[in-house]
Amino acid sequence: MSKRNDCAIDTIRKQIADRLGSSLHKRLILLGSALLLTACSGESSDEIAQEQPLDLSLQQCELAQGGVVGTPIDPIMVEGVETQACRLNADFGQSGKIKLKTSHQYEPLAWVLDGVYDIGQSKLYATLAEIQADEIVDVSGSGSLVYAREGSVIVVHRNARLDINIESIDDNRSGGGEWGGVVVNSIGYHPDCGDNINSENFCNIQGPWGYYGGLSRSDTRYGPTVLTDSAIGGGTIRTGFLGYVAEAGGATKNNLPLEAAVTINAPHFKQTRSPQGVLYSANTGLELNGGALLASIYAMGNQGHAIHWHSGFGGLIGNDRIIYHASDTVALKGEASSPAMQEEPGVQIDQLTVVDKALTAAKALEVSGGGDIAVEHFVVQGFNTCLSIADPTTRVALGNSVLYCDKTSRALDGKPDYAEPLLSQGENIYILNPDLKPDLALDNAAIQGVANAKLANLQTSKVLLNYDFRLLYEPCFGVGTPLSETVDIGPNTYSVCELQGQVNSSLYFDEDINDAFVAWRLKGPVTFGNALAALSGEAQVAHLQQPKKVILDGDSKLLLDATSSLTFHADVALNVRGSADDPVALTARDAEVHWAGMTINGLDNQCASEAACALAAQPRVNIQYLRLLNAGNGQPTLKLQHVGAGAELNHLDIAYSQTDGLALDGGAANIDWLLVSDVKDDLVSWANGYRGTLQYAILQPGDESSGHALLGRNNPADHNASPRSRPVMANILLQGAESSDNAILLEDGSGLLLYNSVVTEFATCLDIDDPATSDLQFSDPLEIYFDNVVLDCGRTVPDEDEHGGRDFAAATQGLSGVYEVAAVLDSNFVATGGDIPDIDTGIDLTLAGDAARYLNANVGYLGSVLDSLDDWYQGWSDSVAVLLAAECDYKAVLEKDYLYEKSGSVYKVCGLRGTITEDFIITTFTGEDRVAIENGHQVNEEVYPGYFLERDPAPTLWLINGLVRIGEGHLAITDTAQVAAMKADPVTLGMEASSIVMVTKGGGLHITRGGALEVIGDVSLTNTQRDGDAAGPVNLIGLIPPTSGLTIPVGYPWNGAAGTWAGLIIDGFARNNQCPEAMAEPGSRVCNIQGEYGYHGGYDDNHGNVNIENLHLLQGSLRLNSVGRGGKIENLYFGLGDLSGIPRTPAAWGSENVGRAAIDINGGVVNLRNVQIANSVPGYSLRWNHGYRGTMQSVYIEDSGFTNTFSSSQVEFFSTLMQKAGTWYDYPTISGRSGEPDALPRSMPTIANLALHRADSLMFYDPTAPSVTTTALELGSGSGLFLHNSIVGVDKWTDIDFPGFFGVTAVVDQCISFGEGVTPLLGEGIIFDQVAFACKEMSQDPNLANQIDNRFRTQAVNNQTGIVSNASTISLPSQATSDIYYSDWVFGAEQESSFEEIDGVNSFGEWRRLYPATNLINLGKADPDYSESEPADMNFLIDSPFFGASDYFIPINAGEEIPGED
Repeated sequence: MSKRNDCAIDTIRKQIADRLGSSLHKRLILLGSALLLTACSGESSDEIAQEQPLDLSLQQCELAQGGVVGTPIDPIMVEGVETQACRLNADFGQSGKIKLKTSHQYEPLAWVLDGVYDIGQSKLYATLAEIQADEIVDVSGSGSLVYAREGSVIVVHRNARLDINIESIDDNRSGGGEWGGVVVNSIGYHPDCGDNINSENFCNIQGPWGYYGGLSRSDTRYGPTVLTDSAIGGGTIRTGFLGYVAEAGGATKNNLPLEAAVTINAPHFKQTRSPQGVLYSANTGLELNGGALLASIYAMGNQGHAIHWHSGFGGLIGNDRIIYHASDTVALKGEASSPAMQEEPGVQIDQLTVVDKALTAAKALEVSGGGDIAVEHFVVQGFNTCLSIADPTTRVALGNSVLYCDKTSRALDGKPDYAEPLLSQGENIYILNPDLKPDLALDNAAIQGVANAKLANLQTSKVLLNYDFRLLYEPCFGVGTPLSETVDIGPNTYSVCELQGQVNSSLYFDEDINDAFVAWRLKGPVTFGNALAALSGEAQVAHLQQPKKVILDGDSKLLLDATSSLTFHADVALNVRGSADDPVALTARDAEVHWAGMTINGLDNQCASEAACALAAQPRVNIQYLRLLNAGNGQPTLKLQHVGAGAELNHLDIAYSQTDGLALDGGAANIDWLLVSDVKDDLVSWANGYRGTLQYAILQPGDESSGHALLGRNNPADHNASPRSRPVMANILLQGAESSDNAILLEDGSGLLLYNSVVTEFATCLDIDDPATSDLQFSDPLEIYFDNVVLDCGRTVPDEDEHGGRDFAAATQGLSGVYEVAAVLDSNFVATGGDIPDIDTGIDLTLAGDAARYLNANVGYLGSVLDSLDDWYQGWSDSVAVLLAAECDYKAVLEKDYLYEKSGSVYKVCGLRGTITEDFIITTFTGEDRVAIENGHQVNEEVYPGYFLERDPAPTLWLINGLVRIGEGHLAITDTAQVAAMKADPVTLGMEASSIVMVTKGGGLHITRGGALEVIGDVSLTNTQRDGDAAGPVNLIGLIPPTSGLTIPVGYPWNGAAGTWAGLIIDGFARNNQCPEAMAEPGSRVCNIQGEYGYHGGYDDNHGNVNIENLHLLQGSLRLNSVGRGGKIENLYFGLGDLSGIPRTPAAWGSENVGRAAIDINGGVVNLRNVQIANSVPGYSLRWNHGYRGTMQSVYIEDSGFTNTFSSSQVEFFSTLMQKAGTWYDYPTISGRSGEPDALPRSMPTIANLALHRADSLMFYDPTAPSVTTTALELGSGSGLFLHNSIVGVDKWTDIDFPGFFGVTAVVDQCISFGEGVTPLLGEGIIFDQVAFACKEMSQDPNLANQIDNRFRTQAVNNQTGIVSNASTISLPSQATSDIYYSDWVFGAEQESSFEEIDGVNSFGEWRRLYPATNLINLGKADPDYSESEPADMNFLIDSPFFGASDYFIPINAGEEIPGED
C-alpha cells in the first residue's frame, strides 16, 4: 500500500471516529489512526511505505505477540455498537507474553471468553527455586475489550500474570452473576500449609482451581518480590490479576464452586498484585483466602460481601479506595485474621470510604475468629450498622474514623457488643454525618484528623474502571418532587423537594444533595410504608422482610405547615439521628402555625403469624434527640401505636402542642429522657394495653394547658380488657402551672407503677376514677403502686365520695412510699424541701416484671434530675431550660448553626431565645475575647486539635433567634397593681456601645410593657472613624449572609448585606385612643390593646421604657406602641444595607415586608431626635396612628421609591405598588392617621427640622408604562401635624427633564394629601411653620391647595444655579418670614460631610445629608414658632432656626462657604 493510500485511510478513519458517539470506540479508532499518521508524516523510503501496518497485515484474531489466539465470531454489541469479535482459544494463556490488541483493520475488536481458561499452569513446586526457574506467562491488553459469556472462568496460576479488564457480554454493565469470575493462585502463606514451610520446603495446596500456597507467613508478609521474567531481562515481575471484573459471580461451566467474582488464594504481599476493582458481582466481590495483600480495590454493587477475608489473611485494605455497597450482607467481612507481626496489626483498614447510597445495606464491617486489626481513616455512611466484633479474641484498634450509621456498633446474636468500648477509647472517632461531597471529600468542619478516601480530581477522575464513582443522586433522591422555588433558612438558601401522600421508598432527609442545599416540604399528610395490621401473616412477612429506611438528622430541613403530618408504618425502619449538639427539630416554618404531628405504627399484639411477630419484634425505631415543636393540629404531637419494646426512644422534646403531647396507644415502647411542656391538652396519655416504660422526664403543662400531665386509660368499653394498660415510670417530675388542675388521672382500668418521682404545683396530684381502676390498688400483683413519690399539690386527691367517703385514690395516698411534703424545686429541677426523704437504695422493680430490664434500678434520688451537674435536659432543648455557654459569658446559647469565618477562625454567635425575665446586657466581647480585651493581649485559639494560633480579639455576634421578648408585659393585665409593679421594676435589656446584634428572618426583638430597652451606643462620626475610634453605635441588623473571610470592624456601623426581620417592637403604658376611656387619669384603670405581638397601652404619658442613643438599624422596622415620653430615641439610623442582586419584588423581598413602615408609631408620646431613614422602603418611611402626640426633631428621609426605576419589566416594576380604582400609587413617604377621626387623644405630632427628599416612581426605559402617583406626606382619619422648619421635595438634579429617558421628570407628584377628617384641622391641628416644598403640585386636590394658600403665609423662592451661601449672603434682617415657601427644588448639592472637620458639624458614618438649596439658606434665620403646637415637648426641643435637618449656620459662621447648585 502506498503512503498516499495510507493517508486516505487515515482520513476515513478519523471521519468515522467523529461520527461515532462512543468515546471508547472513538479512542480505539484514533489509536489506530495515530499509528498510521507515522506513515503519513515526514519522509520515508518506498520500501518502508510499502510495509503493511500490523492492524492490516495480521488476521482478525492474530497477535503480534502470541500468534492466533482466537476464532472470529459474529459481532457483539459494545455500548450499543456492533463490534467485531474473537472468541479466545481455551489454551491461549499457556505460554509466553501475550498482548491482546484493541482493533483490527482500524475497527474496534472485542475478545470473548467462553469457557474455563488457565493462565499459566497448575504445578507442584518443591522449592521456591523451581517456580523461579519456571516461565512466567504474562497476558495483558491495556485498553482491550474483553467480555465473558455465561459460566466463563479465568484461573491465574502461580506462574502467571493477567492484566485485562473483563465485563459481561450482555452490554448492560449492571446486574450480576452473568459469568463466573477470576481465581488467582499465588505463593503466599495459608494455614493449611502448616508451620514448617519455607523456600526449601514449598507448600502446595490442591484447591478446586489448582495449586496455591508456598512460603511462610513471615516471608509472605515481609519478603521481597521473588519471581523474575526472562522476557524483560530477568527483572522482577509481580503476578496475579491486575484488572477489574464486572457482573461476575455466577455459575461456572464445570460447576466447580466459586465464592466470589475474584478469589485470591494465598497472596504474597510483594509478589501478588491487587485487582483494581470488583463491580456488580452476584456474590462476594473479592475473597482473600489466607496470605497477605495490599488490597487496593474499588467496589460497587456487589450482592455479597464487597471483600471477605479469612484463613489468616493479613495486609492492608483500602489505600485511598471507595466501596459502594447496597446489599444486606456485610460489606467487609473478616474471619480469622492474621495476628500482629513485627509490631504491626495483622490486617490494616486504612483510607477506605464505604457508602450505602440506597440505605439498604446491613453492615459495613464485621470481624470474628481472632486476629489483630487496625482501622484508621475509615469513613462509613448510610449502613444499618457500622461495626460488629463477634468475640474478644478479635482485637481491633480504631481511630481517625467516621462511623455514620443507624447503629454505630451492634452485638451479634446472644453476645456482648465488643465494639462499643472502642468508640470511647480511640482518638478522633466521629459518629457525625460526614456530609460527603460528590468527590467523596468530607464536608463537615467538625470532623478533624480523618484523611478519607476521595476522588483525586472530580473532573478527570469521575469515571473509574469504566464506572462513575462520584457520589451523585437523582434530584430529591428520586423520591420527592423538585420545585422551582427556594427558601432561606438561617444564613443559607435551599431548593425545595416536595413530598405528599404515600411514600414506599427509603429516604434520607438530607439537607445536601449533590453539594446543594435542599429542604423538604411536606404537602399535607405524608405516610411512609404500608398499613399492616389488617393484612394476613404472609402479607405482613412480605412487607417486614423488605423494610424501607427513613433517616432524619440534625441538619434535616423540613418545611411544615398546618396540613403537614408524618406517619411511619411498621415496615419502615425509622432512624432519627439527633445528638446533644445537633438535635433533630421539627417545627412549622411560620412560628404562628401549628403542624399536625408524627405517628409511628408498630405491630405489637397485631401481628398475624409467628413469623410476622418475630420480624415485628426486631428493632426498627431508633430515635435519638428529637424535638417536636408547635404541632398538635388535630392530632397528638407524637403518637406511638402498638410500638414494641424493641424501639429505642431517647431524648424526646415535645413543646407548644395545640392538643395532646405524647399519646401511647397499646404496645410496649420504652422511653428515656422525655421533656413535654406548654401542651394545651394531656401531656402524656396511654390506652389500649400500653405496658412500656418511661424513665427521666420533666412534664410542665404551661399556662394554657387544660389537660393532665399523666392520663392513663385501658379500654373504655371493657375496663378489664387484656393486655391491661400498666406502664412503669420512674424519676418523673410533674411541675404544674398556675392554671394546672389535676396532675395524674387513672381511669377505664389502667394501672401505673410510679417510682422515685415528684408531683408539685398542681391543684390536685392524683385522681383515680371507676371501681375497675381502683381495684388495681389491691390486685395481686399490684398494678397501681407508688413508691418514693412526693405529692405536693393544693390537695393530694380530690374531695370526692367514691369509696367510704373518700376518693378512690386515697389508698395510694396512704402508701408508706408516698410523701405529702413540700417539694421546693430549685432552678435545676431538684426537690430541695426540708422534708424530702433521703433514699440511697435502688428501685425495687419486682412488680415491673419483664419491663424491669428497660429501667435503671440503681437510682438513689427523687425526681428526674440528680443535682446541678445532671444537665441531661439542657443544651439540646430550650423548652424547659436553656444551656448558657461559657463562650457567651453564660448569658446566651452558643449558636452553632450560624458560621461566620474570619481569617481561619470564626466569630462566636451567641443566641437569645424566648422570653427574658431578668436584666441583661449585650456586650461587644464575650468569653476569652472579653478577657483578652480587658487584659490587653491576644487570644490563643485552638484552630485544630493540638494546634494554637494567636489572633486579635473578635467581637461577639449576638443573635435574636426568632421572636425574643423582654419582660412579660405582652400578656393581658388585670389590675393597676400589676401596672405599677412593671413600671417600678421592668426587665431591662442593655446594649453596649459597638455591640452587634443580628436577628433571624421573621424574628424580632419585643420590649414588652414589662420590659425596658437601654441602647447606649457611641457616635460614629466620619472624622473620628479615621482615627480608629473603637467605640461606635449599636448594630441591630438582619442576618448577615455567611461569607468566608468576613471582617466586622468594631465600632463601625454595618452597612453590608443583611436579611429581613420583623423589627424592634417597643410596647408601653402611654395613652392610645384605642384604650377604653382613653383620657382617664393615670393609675385609675388598665388598658389592653391586642397588638401583633402582645398587649400594649395605658394612661401614663410620662412612662418611659426606652432610651436609645446611637442605634444602627438595618432591615427591621422600629415599631413603637403606646410608648411614653419618659425616655427618648436619639441618633437613629434606619437602612436596608447592601441590596446588590436582590430584585425589588415581593417574592424576593417577602410579601410580609411590603407595605410596612420603617418607623411605625401607634399612639403614645415618644420623642425622637436626629433620625436618618437612608433607604427607600417597600412601604412607608414614617407612619403614625391612634393618637400619637410625640415630638421629633432633625429627621432626614431619603425616598426615591423602592421599586426598580430601571426595570424593563412592568410586572416587576409595579409588584410593590398599590392600585386603587385603576390608578397606581406608591406608598406615601410619611403617613399620619388617628384611628377613628374623632377619637381622642388625636394624633398630633410635632416635627421640627424634617428633610424629606422624595422623588417620583417611574420607569425610565418604558414610556408606555402607566403613571404612578407619588406623595410625600399623607394625613388621614383625623390626624393633625405641627411641622416646623422643614424641607419637602426634590433636589436640583431631580427637577429636570431627562431627554435621554423619553422626556420624563422625577419630581414627586404632590407634597400633601389629606383624607377623611383632616381638612377642618388646617390652621389649628395642622400647622406649617417655616416649611419649604418642591413638588409638581402642592396637592392634586386643588381645593386643598387653595385652602393651604389661604390659611398660611406663602412665599415663592426663585431657585438660581451658581448661588453660594456664606456669611455675606445671609439676609439681615431675615427674609424667612413666611409659613410656606414654594421652590423648584429645596435640596442643594452640598453634603454635611463636606464640613466634617468643623467643630459642631456632626457627620455620622454611613449617613448622607444634603443641605438645603442655597436660595433657602440665604433667606436668613428661620425662627420657629411653637406657640400653636400645643403637644410640643418644649423640654425636648432645642433651638434650630434653620431649614431641614442640618445646621448650615455652623460652617457658615466658621467662615466656610456652601457651594451653590450647578
